[in-house]
Amino acid sequence: MLTERFCEELGLSAGSSSADLFLLIEQSGRDPLDGLLVTEEAREAALAFLRNISGYGVRVVKQLALTQQKYCKVQIDGETSPVLVALMKDCAEDLPTEMENLILLAILQDKFNFGSAWRDGPGGRVLKWRGETEGLAIVAEPLPHKREVARTVAALFSLEDAGFQLPVAPPSIAQSSSNINIGSPARHFSEVQGRLVFEAASVTHPKWRFLSLYRILENAYLRSIKEALLEEFDKDANKAVEDARKKLTSEINQLVNLMKSQKLDSQFIAFNDEFEKQLLQRNRYVTALDKTAELESGFGNRDVAVKAVVRFYKMRCSIAHAGTSSVIYEQLPDANAAVIDLLPAVEAIVHGSLNISLP
Repeated sequence: MLTERFCEELGLSAGSSSADLFLLIEQSGRDPLDGLLVTEEAREAALAFLRNISGYGVRVVKQLALTQQKYCKVQIDGETSPVLVALMKDCAEDLPTEMENLILLAILQDKFNFGSAWRDGPGGRVLKWRGETEGLAIVAEPLPHKREVARTVAALFSLEDAGFQLPVAPPSIAQSSSNINIGSPARHFSEVQGRLVFEAASVTHPKWRFLSLYRILENAYLRSIKEALLEEFDKDANKAVEDARKKLTSEINQLVNLMKSQKLDSQFIAFNDEFEKQLLQRNRYVTALDKTAELESGFGNRDVAVKAVVRFYKMRCSIAHAGTSSVIYEQLPDANAAVIDLLPAVEAIVHGSLNISLP
């Protein structure tokens, strides 16, 4: 049965069905659905689809990731009927018949909540649905509704009803600075460094922004160890090699070496101050990180900057790994909030490693 609004717009009697709608299209030659189901074959397929879809529930939600256009069937093991998904973009070109059917179902059930999409057209009213549906997704799933199925499908396509949000990191602190100094001697970026910095500044998710910034430090601390080895090798080869070996025994050691060689103590202390602030605010993610950091030998160091390095490294591990032996970023819902607040201090550390300062 068509909705009351749908019948009013097209001059159909209240209680009319989709078959009555198709009969109107055939007899009048009108195009009230703006190019949807314009052929007789498409309308016949749509009628068969509507007869067989009664055991489904339908919802329309937002796409949260990069908007795309596609139709997909998701077959759940043990289920007789698949979940149907239509991702909407501009819908300018011809659409697969199955996707047209799903769009029609959502339109007839008023799932798009079209308030002002009806326009006057040749011969009568036309539903201009294309521009109104961009960035949305139609999901039809067998009833009864199963939350675990809905969550899985929504997560696969980055849909709003997964129950998650896409957090956005603040702009890079360099982008808001009007005065930037590159220390002496001036360091020219290699192509690799340029790409690392560019991508870190471009990433919008806070955890991936952090990890992208950390990769710049990885590049920097290995370069620092190599430079020290080459510089000291001619003076005392054995000692130079042994020093390099010690630095390479763990990533924490490598970070500490970078901090000392680049004089980044104050930047790491600023990171630690913000970390302590998050602890006082009882952020669960930061608290969990601190418990794992306490197990590292460098945590009890009198040098606060070294303690900060340990905490910094544990944050990296929580993002880079998703095992069961440590903190997993996604396990704690307040992780994004903590990292967003910590990012300016992280960027300051990275800029320092590149000999860049923002007065």
